[in-house]
Amino acid sequence: MLGAFLVVTLTAADVQIAIPNLSVSEVPPERVTVMVDYLAEAMSRGGGVKVTTPSDIAAVLGNERQRQLLGCTDDTSCLAEISGAVGADYLVIGSVARVGGEFIANLKLIVAKNAEVRGAWSARVKTETELLDFLEQTGSAVRAKLVGAPARPSFARWVPAIVGAAAVGVGVGLFAHAFSYRSRLVVGDDAIGSVEQARAVASTGRSFELAGLITGAVGLALCAGGVLFAVLTRSSEVTVGAAWVDGPAFALGGRLP
Repeated sequence: MLGAFLVVTLTAADVQIAIPNLSVSEVPPERVTVMVDYLAEAMSRGGGVKVTTPSDIAAVLGNERQRQLLGCTDDTSCLAEISGAVGADYLVIGSVARVGGEFIANLKLIVAKNAEVRGAWSARVKTETELLDFLEQTGSAVRAKLVGAPARPSFARWVPAIVGAAAVGVGVGLFAHAFSYRSRLVVGDDAIGSVEQARAVASTGRSFELAGLITGAVGLALCAGGVLFAVLTRSSEVTVGAAWVDGPAFALGGRLP
């Protein structure tokens, strides 16, 4: 009897953001570390975002190469090297400078693959407390923009429904094939010359019929679930991969940030 199994795995994945470091002027290094950590904590608060800090990047690229890439703002290859090293989808870059008795801060959210600017924030404050407040607000704004923002339409979200529809089609085909075996017994087939042959034809027909019913039922369930999935994830970016595995099993996997 033909067997069919469909395994669907669509798991939520965090948005990956990297902070190469902040360009600073007249700000002690230990203060910069605190600022970056504060910004990273604000972005990752509530889940859905994973932030890679400068220390993480330095561990991969080395301190010297990290310093060379620090001024990278719109060079696609430069951004690609950083994001590729740590698997980041986005980069947050910027500067903090102390001018007189004030702090001037500028931050940008950049798409790693093409250097597209998705957001920019600036502030001019008098105290470090106000600066930390700005960093916290900016971190929250970055997270809200990436986690809650509508994504461009994606064909991938419809893959489960399409696979389900294909399974329904296969089920209908198997059921029709089973009907042809039944017709051979009802109408009569000169090739069937004994009771044993008739039983074999009937058994094969029942096997195709059962396989068609199972495949069609699984396909209908997957199709309905796939449509629901596509509707519910219309505001999320979805990537889906599919592959045949051992025997008649079919595996479908994906990513839903």
